[in-house]
Amino acid sequence: MRLSLLAFACCIALGSCQAPNGNGGIAIEAAPVSPDVAAVIAGDMAVRLSERLSPASSLIRLSEEASEFSPALRASLKASGYTVASGATPEAKAIVLSYGLTQSPDGLLASLSTDGMRLARIYAVSGARVTPIGPLSVATF
Repeated sequence: MRLSLLAFACCIALGSCQAPNGNGGIAIEAAPVSPDVAAVIAGDMAVRLSERLSPASSLIRLSEEASEFSPALRASLKASGYTVASGATPEAKAIVLSYGLTQSPDGLLASLSTDGMRLARIYAVSGARVTPIGPLSVATF
């Protein structure tokens, strides 16, 4: 009984961080960050992605999101050697990259997801200083 109550409480807590998006799905609200903080986190995550997904053979299409993290991630992916598709026309061979930067109790949780993998890492932010406070989490599916 306690486990069911705990699971229900977790669902309620997670549900409060989400809002419906225009496509009928659920979108987690982005954490507000400065452009400098977004650039540091995006740079680290782009390097981590390049360790698992070759930039030379990958065309990336970013999911739609209006946040400080979006332009920082686009720039970091390009700096890491990726070709980033732009515009609304779909590219047949493009890998759709979903991303997010959300506040967690431990810090900022950054995540990048494709159809076959998800990368996530927690960062501590103190002013303009950004420090990874945990290992990179990699899930493949």
